Amino acid sequence: MSEYRGKELIVTGSDGYEWYKDYIGHKFVIQSESRDKKCFVVRTTQEQAGWPYGWVDKSHCELIG
Repeated sequence: MSEYRGKELIVTGSDGYEWYKDYIGHKFVIQSESRDKKCFVVRTTQEQAGWPYGWVDKSHCELIG
């Protein structure tokens, strides 16, 4: 199990083409860390990303809990 599972992050930026570009300032719950350790896998809604999980680049977010 990931050490980050269940913690929250807040999106702080985007390169402009990621699904979360419109969610800067929003909080998400971390499900796990990507295999390459560059992204967090977060729980989303169908309205937010179109699927139940999304990837957020670690350089575009900040852990808050």
